[in-house]
Amino acid sequence: MRGNEYKTAIDEDGNHRAAGVEREVPWVAIAPVVHAVHVLERIVPDGHLLFDHNAHHLGQSARDTGSLKPEGVRVRIEAFIDWVNQETARHQTGEAIAPDPHGRDRR
Repeated sequence: MRGNEYKTAIDEDGNHRAAGVEREVPWVAIAPVVHAVHVLERIVPDGHLLFDHNAHHLGQSARDTGSLKPEGVRVRIEAFIDWVNQETARHQTGEAIAPDPHGRDRR
């Protein structure tokens, strides 16, 4: 997987490049992560962040820009877990997602 770096992005003269530069070394990821990224790439508009605030702001107009904040991600993960567990109960698969042994509010 390829991506950009921003904090250490500099041009040949040593000036910071706010737009970032492509990482020299790609990330290594397992297949489920690669598949999830491909799904997100299809969901968000071209040129937007994978976890773009506006692309994932579920039916409301967003007031800020950039990526989802940690609280927004946490809420979405909890909603996903609840949905999976309701579906597994409905279909009686026995494959529910177990509660986090460290608790839901860990930061």
